Parts: sequence; structure tokens; C-alpha cells
Amino acid sequence: MFEIGNYVSLIITAILWGVTNVLIKNGSKGINKVKSDSKINQILLEIKFLFLNWKYLLPFVINQIGSLLYVYALQKNNLSIAVIVTNSLTLLITSITSLIVEKKVISYRIFIGAMLITFGSSICVISSQS
Repeated sequence: MFEIGNYVSLIITAILWGVTNVLIKNGSKGINKVKSDSKINQILLEIKFLFLNWKYLLPFVINQIGSLLYVYALQKNNLSIAVIVTNSLTLLITSITSLIVEKKVISYRIFIGAMLITFGSSICVISSQS
């Protein structure tokens, strides 16, 4: 029998991941301006840039909290369904967040893709309950 309680942690994980994906991308803007002569120093300067930038660090920490919740959710749910539901919803939420944050106009391809993702995930969840 279908119980929404089993999927709440998966949905919250997808929301955390989907929203923070766009924020992490926006927070990392400017990293290409960090330059150094050596590879090791370049890596260290990039790490310093990212972890001293709250616009990157805060979404990154929230994203990692979502990862911890995902590990918990995997223990409580069917693995094959948990992966499908979480990853497809994450993609959908990332697209929606990108539209809102970056003020993009939704194209028919994004809309159709979102509907197919939702439909496919629903079929997987329903079929797992049979």
C-alpha cells in the first residue's frame, strides 16, 4: 500500500538538492578569475575562494545535509524506487529553481521534459506498490 510518509525524506532531499544546485552554481561565479602559476597553488586558491564565499558555502552545506538525509532515506525505502524518485525530482526542482532565480523563460522542451519526468516517476512508484 502507498504511504506518503515513506517518501517524505526523498522529497525533502530532492528539494534540498534541487534548490542548492542552482545556488551553488551562482555562488561559484568568479572562480575562473582565480589564477596561480602552479597546479597545487591553483587548487588551494580555488578552495579558499569557495569556502570563504558564503554564497557558495551556505548552499553547499545545505546540499550536504540533503545527502545525509538521502542516506537515511535509502535505509527506509526500496532502493530502486528511492534513486528514481529522488534524482528525477531533483532534476525537476533544479529546472524550476533555475527558472525562478535566473529569470529564464520556460521553453516547451523543459515543460515536456518535466511532465515526462513526473509521469515516469509516478509509474515507477505506483508499480512498486503493486
